[in-house]
Amino acid sequence: MLLIALVVNIRSTKLLAKLETLAMVIHIMFWIGIFITVCVIPPTRNSAAFVFSDFENNSGWASSGVAWSLGMLTSAYVMTGKYMVCLLIQWYSMRR
Repeated sequence: MLLIALVVNIRSTKLLAKLETLAMVIHIMFWIGIFITVCVIPPTRNSAAFVFSDFENNSGWASSGVAWSLGMLTSAYVMTGKYMVCLLIQWYSMRR
């Protein structure tokens, strides 16, 4: 599988661009579908105070701090990837 990804990234840049465009379109379509479903389906809704101020630890960890930290870890990974792209763009623009 890794070898296939390597060959596609090196040899098939036009195919890769089309695959990324297709993935983006599918991602946006599914996002819209999930957004509409979440807005329409639930019969009862929670108040804003419950949504933004209550924390329920249903993870199985004894400490709520550990559960919260592990939940924030996934957000940190996403931001790290975005930050790295910004750094690479800045580095390439400085080379020119």
